[in-house]
Amino acid sequence: MQITLHCKYCRKSLHVGYIVTGNKDEKVLQGLTMTCPVCHNKHPRAMSLHNITEGEFLKQTVGSKVFV
Repeated sequence: MQITLHCKYCRKSLHVGYIVTGNKDEKVLQGLTMTCPVCHNKHPRAMSLHNITEGEFLKQTVGSKVFV
């Protein structure tokens, strides 16, 4: 199962995906910083996931999408 990340403001894809490993205690996407390619001028921000485990990440999913 692959989960894709989307911008919470414009709902467009960030072109980043995560494949679920099944280990709920594993940290996901460490050290990855991203910006939205569509609305970065209107909402300038850098997004990164620090110390989020796969279990917490899966709780935030809507279908196969996570809005960051």
